[in-house]
Amino acid sequence: MTDTAFRRYGAPHGRLVVYLHGVPGDATEGAWFADAATRAGVDLHCLERSNIALDLQGEPYFQAIARRIDGLAAGAPYVVVGFSLGAFVAMRTAPYLAGRATRMHLVSAAAPLEGGDFLPHMAGQPVFRAARASNLRLRLLIGIQKFLAAAAPGVMVRLLFAAAPGRRSRARADPRVSRGSFKRFEARPRP
Repeated sequence: MTDTAFRRYGAPHGRLVVYLHGVPGDATEGAWFADAATRAGVDLHCLERSNIALDLQGEPYFQAIARRIDGLAAGAPYVVVGFSLGAFVAMRTAPYLAGRATRMHLVSAAAPLEGGDFLPHMAGQPVFRAARASNLRLRLLIGIQKFLAAAAPGVMVRLLFAAAPGRRSRARADPRVSRGSFKRFEARPRP
């Protein structure tokens, strides 16, 4: 079960889990879960979607992803986890999976912004506005967020919720949110 489109983490002979990353993001996100995957007996494979033919769009793109996943699994049962925009990809890929997907977990599910007028109602709207404006602006914002997450997590949490409407804006006032939000994450260098 080796495919260069996937990065592998966790227990090599464990239960197969396929992870679909969000955007921005890539398959190295699996490094964040490597230790937990090993302890849980999970063979975690993170698909690097940029390795799928870049000229494919629409259904042929999702069919190509399904073929890679099914080829990786080689008939074995597996679980699919989609994070953020990866959840959208997981759902669009699901009808083409010929293999034995036993479950699908969608985490912080997102959809393309072209699908509706979502941006004004999103807590992450500053990030998406930066991404739309320029690649440089997005990279600067990500660098600042990375620094703040390590140096001042409470400030980072307040900034994340600053543009949040409704219930989410109340969460930023809860001191448990800023104390606990980053405790479970270790700062690890990306592979």
